[in-house]
Amino acid sequence: MPLVYAAGLVSWLVGDLAGWTALQKIAVASVVAFTASETVEAVVFTPLRKRSLTLGVALSGTVGLALDSWIFLSLAFGSLAFFWGQFWGKFEMVAIGALLTLARRRLLPVAA
Repeated sequence: MPLVYAAGLVSWLVGDLAGWTALQKIAVASVVAFTASETVEAVVFTPLRKRSLTLGVALSGTVGLALDSWIFLSLAFGSLAFFWGQFWGKFEMVAIGALLTLARRRLLPVAA
């Protein structure tokens, strides 16, 4: 997480030095969206992980990606025109992650 904040700061500084206010908005939007979505993902994932790791991965990832896309697009561009494109693109990766988690749990069960 510290690297995300460092990269956001560097992006903001580059935007400031170059006079690119749009880059500054994108940098701030990225850091805010990341912080909010990762926090919510942790809140969703933590209680679910012991009951069903696969469900925890799928549900927390889906909630997180929706929140991340909504916050980022709203702050950076003031528009949600590309929300569903971002949502489905990210959701495909969450689905793959959940399926890989399920497969790993089936092939290598955790010893009790």
